[in-house]
Amino acid sequence: MAYVNMIKPELARRYRDIGAWTDKTFFEFIEERAGKHPDREVFADSRRRITYRALADEILRCAELYRRIGIRRGDVVTVQLPNWIEFAVAFFALELIGAVANKVNPDFRARELDYILKFSGSSA
Repeated sequence: MAYVNMIKPELARRYRDIGAWTDKTFFEFIEERAGKHPDREVFADSRRRITYRALADEILRCAELYRRIGIRRGDVVTVQLPNWIEFAVAFFALELIGAVANKVNPDFRARELDYILKFSGSSA
C-alpha cells in the first residue's frame, strides 16, 4: 500500500479497477495457488524443482526461522544467493514477516558487500 502514495491517486484507482493491483501479498498468491494446484510445479533451477505446496511450506519454515533469530517487520536483510529456488524462499519469507530484502549480486566480493551492508543498515 505504501506505493499507492507514490503515484497519482487516479492512476492507482485505475490499476485497482482493472485488477492489476490488489491488497494480496506475494505469499497470499502462492498460498492460494498451493490450495488450488498443490502439485503443480512453480519453479525449477539447475538443482531441483518445486511445487506450490512445497514452496509455501518452505517459505513458512524460513519465515519462522527468521522470527526465531530475531528478524522483525521493517528489518533490512541482505540476501546474496544465486538464481536458485532458495532465493525465492528467502525473499518471500522476508516479505511474509514484513522485513525488507536487500538483494545483492552473488558475484560481489567482501569489499562491495561491506559497503552495501553498512549503507543499507542490514541487520542480517
